[in-house]
Amino acid sequence: MMHCSVIIPHLNQTDHLRKCINALSEQESDGINFEIIVVDNGSEGNIEEVVNSNSIKVLYVKDIQNPYACRNHGIQYSQGEVVAFLDAKCVPTKNWLKHGLRKSVDFDIVAGRYNVESDMKLSSKVFPLMYLNSRRNIQKKHGVTAGNLFVKRHVFDVLGKFKTTSTSGNDILFTKRAIYEGLTIGSAERAVVNYPKKEFGSLISDIRKYGRGAALTRQKSFLNVFPYLMPMRFTTMRSAIEYRKFEFSLVEKVKIWFYIWRAKIQFAFGIIQGLLLNSPKEQGQSTL
Repeated sequence: MMHCSVIIPHLNQTDHLRKCINALSEQESDGINFEIIVVDNGSEGNIEEVVNSNSIKVLYVKDIQNPYACRNHGIQYSQGEVVAFLDAKCVPTKNWLKHGLRKSVDFDIVAGRYNVESDMKLSSKVFPLMYLNSRRNIQKKHGVTAGNLFVKRHVFDVLGKFKTTSTSGNDILFTKRAIYEGLTIGSAERAVVNYPKKEFGSLISDIRKYGRGAALTRQKSFLNVFPYLMPMRFTTMRSAIEYRKFEFSLVEKVKIWFYIWRAKIQFAFGIIQGLLLNSPKEQGQSTL
């Protein structure tokens, strides 16, 4: 029996994908039998030149650009008792697979830790402070992302596969549904992946997408817009800084607090956009 299937959706991120696959080939798996499945979503060029291995399955989803459709297609062809999901841009550390599967013995779903890269710019610290804190999200029952996630196969029998109503937010919805159904979710802090830094301009665009996805998956309504127009609580920011082990001066803390506030406002705008797309008039026209 295959112990684990690692599924990686991919779209035009060949450099990242190459690093991800190289890192998987160096896993200290201690006899764990695992397969790698790359599901390409219509990339330009020949993806098989990047994968370049007979031991890796390459599948294709071209009719709709949606990472959840790719994950679902990979699940269909996977053989592992546990299905692990990675984003193509994530680079797993050497013991990632071993620690994730070890934690999966006790839980139905396990979310790993993201080591989010940043540089000297304060604005590059906004993304890791706001997002990708699996431990906190599990504690607050917010749901977790699928860029570093281990799911036992029987979970799909209970929940079905990922919904594809948006290009963002359906992994959060999936894990929220798991909590509602009484399935167990744990955090594997030692199953670490390195996630590339995100510049503030790119982050703002992505945050609007996250807000839009939260609305399109019906996790947010107009009642949720106002709280996102308010600044982050100082206690919440202090906790996020401690989790990431950042060190800031008082002036830097004030500046980054304003950066985060600007980002939260963009999330609110994304919610509004998603709600408008979710209106009866627009539902048939949306391609997200």
